[in-house]
Amino acid sequence: MNNRYADEELCQYARKLAEERLVAGTSAKITARHQLDKDIRILNSICLDFCSIQQVKGNLPLTGEWLVENNYLIDEQAQFVKQNFPAAFYRRLPETKSAPFRGLPRIQGILTNFLEHTGGKCDTNLLVGFLKAYQEIQPLTMGELWAVPLLVRVAIIHQLRLIFEEISRVTMPRRQVILWVKQIAPLIASLPNTVNTVLIKIEHGLDLANPAVLVQLAREFRDSDDSGPYLRWLETRAAAQNLSLETLVTADNGRQIQYRVTVGHLLAGLHEMNHIFWEESFEELSLVEAIMRRDPAAIYPEMDFASRDVFRHKVEKLSRNWKVPEQVIANKVLNLANAEMPNTDSSLVSRHIGYYLMGSGVKLLTAVLGKEKSWHKYREKAFSPNKIYFSTLFLLITLFLVGLWTFISSLHILSTIGLVILTMLLLVPAVQWGANQLHRLVIYFVKAKRLPKLEFRNGIPEEHSTMVVIPTIINSIESVTALLHQLEIYHLANLDPHIYFALLTDFQDAAEQEIPEDNNFLFATIQGITELNKRYPHPKGSYFFLMHRRKLCNPTDEIWMGWERKRGKLVEFNALLLGDSKTSYEITIGDQSVFPTIRYVITLDADTQLPRDAAVRLIGTIAHPLNAPVLNAEKTKVISGYGLLQPRISVSNASINKSAFARLFGGKTGIDIYSGTLSDPYQDLFQYGIFTGKGIYDLRTFDKILGSRIPDNSVLSHDLLEGGFLHAGLVTDVELFDDYPATYLSSLKRMHRWVRGDWQLLPWLAPHAWNKACEKTPVPLSPITRWQMIDNLLRSLLGPVRYLLVVLAVAYLPGRSVTINIPFLVVLIFTVLASMANVIRSFRLGSTLKEYLLRVGFNFLVLPYHSLAMIDAIGRTLFRMGISHRNLLEWVSAADEGKRTPSSLVGVWQRMLGGQLVVLGSLTASVVYRPQSLLYVVPLAVFWLSAPFGVYLVSRPTWERKSPL
Repeated sequence: MNNRYADEELCQYARKLAEERLVAGTSAKITARHQLDKDIRILNSICLDFCSIQQVKGNLPLTGEWLVENNYLIDEQAQFVKQNFPAAFYRRLPETKSAPFRGLPRIQGILTNFLEHTGGKCDTNLLVGFLKAYQEIQPLTMGELWAVPLLVRVAIIHQLRLIFEEISRVTMPRRQVILWVKQIAPLIASLPNTVNTVLIKIEHGLDLANPAVLVQLAREFRDSDDSGPYLRWLETRAAAQNLSLETLVTADNGRQIQYRVTVGHLLAGLHEMNHIFWEESFEELSLVEAIMRRDPAAIYPEMDFASRDVFRHKVEKLSRNWKVPEQVIANKVLNLANAEMPNTDSSLVSRHIGYYLMGSGVKLLTAVLGKEKSWHKYREKAFSPNKIYFSTLFLLITLFLVGLWTFISSLHILSTIGLVILTMLLLVPAVQWGANQLHRLVIYFVKAKRLPKLEFRNGIPEEHSTMVVIPTIINSIESVTALLHQLEIYHLANLDPHIYFALLTDFQDAAEQEIPEDNNFLFATIQGITELNKRYPHPKGSYFFLMHRRKLCNPTDEIWMGWERKRGKLVEFNALLLGDSKTSYEITIGDQSVFPTIRYVITLDADTQLPRDAAVRLIGTIAHPLNAPVLNAEKTKVISGYGLLQPRISVSNASINKSAFARLFGGKTGIDIYSGTLSDPYQDLFQYGIFTGKGIYDLRTFDKILGSRIPDNSVLSHDLLEGGFLHAGLVTDVELFDDYPATYLSSLKRMHRWVRGDWQLLPWLAPHAWNKACEKTPVPLSPITRWQMIDNLLRSLLGPVRYLLVVLAVAYLPGRSVTINIPFLVVLIFTVLASMANVIRSFRLGSTLKEYLLRVGFNFLVLPYHSLAMIDAIGRTLFRMGISHRNLLEWVSAADEGKRTPSSLVGVWQRMLGGQLVVLGSLTASVVYRPQSLLYVVPLAVFWLSAPFGVYLVSRPTWERKSPL
């Protein structure tokens, strides 16, 4: 009863406070930060005094001991506030107009009143009840509610400072305590009969006009054996000042009890704030949250916290920009959603409040609130992402070309035709330089966008059933065992009755249809899947599946193989799930009754790690109505939402530690041009990610658009193409892990394969391309997808062009005067700043300056060999596409390529022999053309010719050091 009465009294006080509080906009002054700094300085000073008293074993109030013991906590919480309270966020908090908190944020004044009224007690339930009662009269903004955990800390620390200032005033000063302990107390103990000597020492050394000294002496005298004379003298001394010693001691005891209670509550509150989970309390308090949970589509309550927070931040931003209260905007959004009639499948999206905050419906919200301006439409057309991106890219490319062109022209070493040819060569690095600078600008200025997701707290619903598949080739018992183990790990990390796991398998390519040992591999796979289903029984059917295809004859390449490799596996698997019985899948293990319920497919590589609940989060993302794919009228392309989602891909820790090469380049933007953050600007600016072959797609959308879109024997790297047609999105908050090549040569071979695949997409840049039925049909790819394809082509040329430019520089530049002009200087400054940014980014990723320099040096060391591999890949592809029309699907798995890669120094040297011949030929030509370059050619030749030794060293396996226990 007493607690309920106290709580009701507190609520009444909160309502009264809300009626009195006046708000006057926001303040530019960071008062709380300055106050916090001052509070910490004073508390630290008092704490030092108390520590000094403790060191000499003087008597210290119990609260003083608490300060010494908890000062680390106070400093820690102050640092936490400073690190997590941005100045811009603080300035947006409504300011109090009325005294005594004028100039402070309103919420800080509220919290200070709360602490004062509760005697320092800061129980979370009390605080939430207090703020609820306050909002019955006057609503708080979401920013104020988010600031509560930080400003409670500020208010507690301020209250502690005020109390300890008072405690310090009623405590004997530090120097007098030291004098008492070191000089007077020993005198009492050693000369018990010499009272006058002690009293004279006290009169001369201590400030008896200070009541705190009198109280402390009273306590000290009472603890001594012969206290009678001293206490009588002390009572007389106090009476001389019109003070009663007994009254002073009694009053001090009362104060100390009150101090202990209040300080105890405040320190307990500080401890509680250190462990509080404010997110739940925030959602309980937020009035906007209460409105949005009434979402007519019932989607908002089912979203995860981070997604709900994105919606709330959108309301907060609109409120700030439009000068409209947050609750008004939330109510308008809810009214718009309620106005939609639930009569069609598409109405689920328009009945979802997110449609009016994050989707196309934001225009309706703007109109309803009367915030629509005529210049908004002009701005949308004039400053569309495509126009901003490509115009800025053009300007940066032009800057680079002008800078280098004027620099080269000043040397007077080339004719006009030579300058034109050189400018064409420079176009490749110019485009890459411009794209790199532009992407840095986009990352800096454009805030990363998080795709909303459903949480599925009670598991995946049947209508969102998903199959996780590994398209692969079985060619050994070891590979089968590894695949089965991987499938088991996937299941254990993502337990759900509506998530299934399958191997989509082919046999190795062969000149004959039947290879005897293939059946052993297939039998081992069937046996393994059957055993997994026995070990992990499904409530209704089976968790694990095997779909195996028979070999088909490829007449173009005169070989027996699985139709269209990985792309064919997925296309036929989709058809199989949708009821097509005419696929080349001849063996299916598992309960096929679940096939009609499958809505999504997660496709992974054999070496991909699927962490705990990653599948659930991917399904939750693609299942959100705002992410649902919407097709154009011709059903040839996704025009809104996403038909495919790509998670963030990182490098597994195990593969990074296999060699020095993997440690240097694994997961960092170095040799691997497909890694790093190059895709993030596309997602942030265009809402287009880059699909790299691992992700989740909508089964029926994929089959409808791509089931018969791509002709046979033409596309090797289908990922980018699929991402363009299906509108791939990047899910940056879901992370999968892949292995990284352990050796440079296997990495180079992988890149060779990727470049061949990129150049085979060349026909898809045209307005029309052939489909499976040999019909020319439109290619409705977006401009940014086409640019991504062109960007990949230019990146493959970057290495060869760089090598050629280095050789030309060695041949032409030695002995010539150099003039630095302004355009070239601007390009140089941009490049230096970009390099510094790369260094800083490497540091943030845990790299060192030594590792960064080693990466740069190694890239230059292998430049000729990388360039030759790229030219070979491009040449082979163009020859096969234009003349032979064979081997366009030539592919070797990463695991098999790793086995073929030589590990001995002689083997590495033989594999890199072609690059050495290129080095000798090009540098010899430089010397013949211009003998003055010999001084530069010789060290460069020695450096490049030593590359096989360097590659051998960094590619050696790292042996695990086993320390004896």
